[in-house]
Amino acid sequence: MSFYDNTKIEKGFIIIIPILVLIYFYVQIIFSSGKLSPDSLQYLRQADDFWNYKINFPLGYPLIIKLFTFFSGSSFWASKMVNIFCYLGVLLFSYKKKFYFKETILIFSFYPLIQFYAFTWSESLFFFLLYLFIFLVHRIIIKGLTSSKMVFVAILIFAITSVRFSSVFITFPTMMTVLLNKNIYWQKRAKFSLISIFAVATYLLINYFYSGYLMGKREHLLIEPQNIIVFSKKVSLSFLRDFSFLNAFDHKFISSLPLGIHYFTTILFLLALLFLCIRKLPMEKWVNYLLITAGFSFIGICLSYYKIGIDDSIRIKSAVYFFLLFAFLIISSKAFKL
Repeated sequence: MSFYDNTKIEKGFIIIIPILVLIYFYVQIIFSSGKLSPDSLQYLRQADDFWNYKINFPLGYPLIIKLFTFFSGSSFWASKMVNIFCYLGVLLFSYKKKFYFKETILIFSFYPLIQFYAFTWSESLFFFLLYLFIFLVHRIIIKGLTSSKMVFVAILIFAITSVRFSSVFITFPTMMTVLLNKNIYWQKRAKFSLISIFAVATYLLINYFYSGYLMGKREHLLIEPQNIIVFSKKVSLSFLRDFSFLNAFDHKFISSLPLGIHYFTTILFLLALLFLCIRKLPMEKWVNYLLITAGFSFIGICLSYYKIGIDDSIRIKSAVYFFLLFAFLIISSKAFKL
């Protein structure tokens, strides 16, 4: 029986989880002072005074908040509307297109992505756009590259770059995936690469003319070079800590657990993924793309950590986790015929 058959269980699954998530958003917002952080306040101030208040963040998220303000009358509530729209938009798009709906609802309704939507953070918009982007990449890998797809790729690359600068770590492996795909005529592959570079460069130029910097002012974030061994250990433990699914449970008991427990659960997850990859080889190009992009994102984030003082949290690493978890769920579903 297909997951998309109209059975009562499947309808319940489709309806109940988003309702519970929306209730969770409401409770978090109402009982946690609106879920605002220092970054949130920066986004809201920029949305309120878009042309004059210039910060290091990309322009996409504050601009969308400003547009939604015309409907809500408040940038605060506009930001919450954007987040809810992005969450429901992903689920509806996945269900309509029959694009890994089971995997999608699990990824977007649980740790870590669910934690981002109550906050006024750009992650909600970023992952909405990223999901549309990888759907398009999937169609290119499976069905080939057309002129219309190249146009949509350019639009989406521009859009995700305007929301998070780290999206360049996703654009590059995407270009390489298409360039190395011999099933696509070489001229189309070349055009795809040029269009991708053009989309990134166009946004960075807009950002330069807006703020005077291609990717925001970075001098104050630069840090002294670190010992590579100490740095590698620090970053590895940081990823092992934040990739633990136990972080999904917001409870004092979980918070009091030794970090070793979190390291252990993440290692189990990575070993399970490795085992499934070995058992399922040769894998689909699509799954290879997810894993390769996760690898490039990981390297990019490590380089960022090494050069500048950025926030050491799951927010920064969430794209890596997203690609790894997506690949894991797809391989698991096929391996166990779920």
